[in-house]
This record gives sequence, C-alpha cells and structure tokens, in this order.
Amino acid sequence: MHLPTHALRTLVVLITASFGSTCVFAQAQGVKMDPLTLYPSASLSYGQNDNVLLTNMQRASSTTTVLGAGLRAELESGKSKYSLGYDGTFGRYASSTVDNYDYHVFSAIADMDLSTRARLKLGADHSVKSDPRGSLPTAATPSPNKYRISGINGLFSYGAPGAQGRVELESAFTIKRYENNRITTSAFDVDTQKAGATFFWRIAPKTELLFQAAGTRSNYTFTGSTLDNTTYVVMAGVKWEATALTEGYFKIGATKKDMMRPGVNDTMSGAWDGGIIWKPLTYSIVNFSTGRALNDPLAGGNTIENAYYNAKWTHEWTDRITTTVAGGYITDEFRGTVPVARSDKTSSLGLGVSYAMQRWLTLGADYTYTQRESNTNTFNYRKNLMMFTAKVAL
Repeated sequence: MHLPTHALRTLVVLITASFGSTCVFAQAQGVKMDPLTLYPSASLSYGQNDNVLLTNMQRASSTTTVLGAGLRAELESGKSKYSLGYDGTFGRYASSTVDNYDYHVFSAIADMDLSTRARLKLGADHSVKSDPRGSLPTAATPSPNKYRISGINGLFSYGAPGAQGRVELESAFTIKRYENNRITTSAFDVDTQKAGATFFWRIAPKTELLFQAAGTRSNYTFTGSTLDNTTYVVMAGVKWEATALTEGYFKIGATKKDMMRPGVNDTMSGAWDGGIIWKPLTYSIVNFSTGRALNDPLAGGNTIENAYYNAKWTHEWTDRITTTVAGGYITDEFRGTVPVARSDKTSSLGLGVSYAMQRWLTLGADYTYTQRESNTNTFNYRKNLMMFTAKVAL
C-alpha cells in the first residue's frame, strides 16, 4: 500500500522534528500565553479498512487517511477552571470517496468552585458529524447521514470534601438535526431533555454508597413519530476511590421507557452501570466497564435493550513502548418488532503498540477486528481495520 504524497510529507516533518535539537516544547505541558494555557494537538493516521460499508452484502475495501487537529484554551482562577476547545477529524477513503467525512466538535466548560461545599460545572457543545453507512439499524442510504447536534449541560455538587453525605444534581438539553438523505433521516430529528440526582453516603474513608434517579424525555419532530418517550432510571450502588490496587463504581437497578403514543407498548428492564480500574503493577492497568440500558432504535421496533462489556489492558514495557489489548461484546435486543424481533451481537478485538519518540511525539500501530451477528442476515458484517498513526500533543 502506498502512502499518499500529502500524508508522507506530514509524517516526514513530524519524525524529522523529533530528532532535532532540544525544543522549547519538549518539556512543556501546554503553551503558556498568560493568562491562558493552550493545548494544541495533531495526528495523522493511514491504514486499510476492508469493510467501509459495514455489510457482508456489498463489501467495499479502501485505504484510508485520517487527519486530526485539536486546540484547547484553558484558564484557571483559584480553584475554578474554564476552557474552550475544538477538535476536528477529517477522513478520506481512496476507493469510496462518497464516505469521506469531516467532523467538527466545539466545546466550552466552566468548572466553578462556589464555596467549600458547593461546585458548579456548566458545559456547552456543538458538533457537525455523520453516521457512517451501515452503522444505524436502518436500510442503507446512498451516503453517510450528516447531522448537527448542540447541547448544554450542568452539574451541581453540594457537600464538602470528606463529608459523610453529598448530593449531585444534573441537567442536560440537546437538539439533533439531520441534513441529508431526508427521506430516511427526517424521522431521526430529536430534542432530548435529561434531569437526575445522585446521593452519596460515605461508609469508609474511600468508599461511598450511592442512590441515583434520572429521567430523559425524547421528542421527535417528525409528524406521526411513534418514538416519543420518557425513560426513567433508578439505581443504587457503591463507589470507591483509589486503593492499592483498584478504584471504580458499580450500580444496579431498573429502567422503564414510557412511550407517549397510544398503542405503543412500554418497556421495563433491569439496568446496571459499572467501571473498574485495576492496577496489578504501577506500569500495568486493566480497565473493565459494563452497562445495560434502554435506547431508542430509530428502526425495527420502539426500544433497544442494549448491554455492553468492555475490557482493556495497557502495559508499559519501557518508558517509551506501550501496548494495548482491548475486547468488547455488545448485545442489542429490539423490542416491539412484528413479527420477529431483531437481535444483534457485536464482538470486537483490538491490539495496539505505541512508541514515544519524544514527549510530544508518539508513533503507533493499531489493529481492530469487529464482527456483528444478527438474526436478520442483512445486518451481519465483519471488519478488519489496520492503522498507523503519528500524534503530536504539546
């Protein structure tokens, strides 16, 4: 496989720069421009995707080049922190140009320390993205489905550090609108509102019990949509901070999706959410995450019961060489479909190695295998993705 001229030039510049004389950025953590600190980053990836369309019916293989660029500006004031950020991802396929994509993500965060007991975190974001063909549980479209999504969110925490009890209140609102393939995507436009509360009760210096309740209202703008709903979640669990080996949380409970359209069945299910970080050695980390929830299907019923299980092992063999092994398993059970409910199972395996040539320059190679098995054969697929990456982060 031949590297495109523009990609080759960029890689040569990055690698050559790493062997140059000592650079002011070599020991820097961000670029200081008082009162701001800037964190620029860039990456270039090149590789092979043997199933761009995520289908076994009409497989399309292509070399792909992905350019990433990001910039975050951060301001600290006492114990409060404010930031503005941009991340861009630009993907190009040599043999399937209709699937090229440009992603833009803009974000703003204000993390404010109001008093010894109160903290408020506010966020806003706007993204321009697309759903790759084959990624949605719908019939294939002639091109990726492009959309814009904007949102605001807030998290208020009350309780002094180390206090026996504390509470968190959260709220969010998002607007998602699709821009093309409107015969299909007009039914996907949605406004989402979320509100929730979590109460923490400390039972040991590094361990807390938690009780959580949340509700999410989804309103679809398409006239006659049957997907309008309110989803409720109630869970209880435990959270523990760093110990000698582990830290993490796990909560379990129940969730119910109330459908707003008369005659559309509601769904109730068990729910859980958990994440554990295990550090058997100072230079070796294992991450586990799992969860089950009810989601909107967009097609094939009125509810998806989704469960996932992920594991990742990161090991630093030397100060410069790090490897990663990751695996995942996802089940999607479509509820309310007549006459046969769709059921998908997706497995993935990833292998990666990175070499820190300089503090600010990392070279890497990653391989990912993904397979989806469905009782609806048209949604089966297998994909192999191999990527080589150069990443700069100042």
